[in-house]
Amino acid sequence: MHESDNAALSGDYEVLIIGGGAAGLAAALTLGRLRRKVLLCDDQQPRNQAAAHMYNFPGYDGAAPELWRSQVRKDLQKYPSLSSQTTRVMKIAQTGTGFEAQLASGGRVSAQKVLLAYGMKDRLPDIPNLAELWGDTAVHCPFCHGFEFQDQALALVGDGEMALHLLSMLLGLSADLMLLTQGPSQLTPEQKQKIAAKNIHLVETPIQTLEHTGPKLEAIVFADGKRISRDVLYVQTAFPVHLSAHLGEDLGCKVTDFGWYEVDAFGKTTVEGVYAAGDIAGTHGMSVVNSAAFGSTAGARIAGELLLQKSGF
Repeated sequence: MHESDNAALSGDYEVLIIGGGAAGLAAALTLGRLRRKVLLCDDQQPRNQAAAHMYNFPGYDGAAPELWRSQVRKDLQKYPSLSSQTTRVMKIAQTGTGFEAQLASGGRVSAQKVLLAYGMKDRLPDIPNLAELWGDTAVHCPFCHGFEFQDQALALVGDGEMALHLLSMLLGLSADLMLLTQGPSQLTPEQKQKIAAKNIHLVETPIQTLEHTGPKLEAIVFADGKRISRDVLYVQTAFPVHLSAHLGEDLGCKVTDFGWYEVDAFGKTTVEGVYAAGDIAGTHGMSVVNSAAFGSTAGARIAGELLLQKSGF
C-alpha cells in the first residue's frame, strides 16, 4: 500500500474507502488481494481511541487497538494496488460514471464504488467527570470490557428494555449491580420487581458527579448528596447514534431509526454503488471484531461486482 503525502492527490480509483478503522482496513485487505485499485482515506480519529485495550478479538485479546491497526497497515504494504492518505473526505457526489470526492488535503479523486467506514462517536450523557473515565472504568460494552471487571461493584446508566438487556449480561459478571436511570424510570412495576428479585439496586436520583483517581472510578455522588462506592460504570448507548460524518446522507443513503445506514447482508446501502461497514452499519459492527468481519464481507462483495462487470460475464 502506497501512503501518499501529496496534498493535491488526484486520480481515478475503483474503490474509495472512507475510514481506516477495523472495517475500512479489513475491506482494503480483501480488495487488495484481488488487485483492485483502492484509495483509503482516514482522519485517524477512531471511536476507541480512549481505550487502552481491546478485547474479544482472537489473537489480539487485550491488545492496544493501535497495535492491531498498525499491524494491519503493515500487512497492507505488500499490496501495490492499494493507496492511502491521512485526510478527511469533505464532500462526495455522484457523477455519470461513479463518484467524485473532495479531500480536506485539497485533492479530488473519483471512484466507481464507495465504502463508508468512518464509524460513529459515543454520545455521553452530561455527567461530570465521565469523559475522564471513558474507555477505562466507564464503558458501554460488556463483551468489549467485562471479564476484567468480574465480581466488582458495577453500575449501569440506562433505562427501559435496553437497560434490562444489558443488566442480564452484566449478571454474568457480577452480583453487585445498580441501575441508575437519571430520573423517574421507564420501567413497569413488574420490571422493577424482577430486577429487585436479582438484588439489583434501582436509583432514580440523578448523578451529581463521579469521584475518581485518575481513570479509576471510586464513587458516584447523587443529587441528594448520597455517595455510593462503585468500581465500574456502564453507559447505555444513546440512540440515534452519532455518526462521525454524514457523507452517506449527502449521497441519499437511507438511515434507520437507530441512526445507522440501512444495509443488506453484504453492506450495500440503498444507493447503488455505495456500501457501509462497521459501526455505521448497525448490528454488523459495534465491536472491533464484528466491524473487521463485516468490512471483509463488504470488500469481497465490491470486488466481486467490479470483476463481474469487467469480465462481461
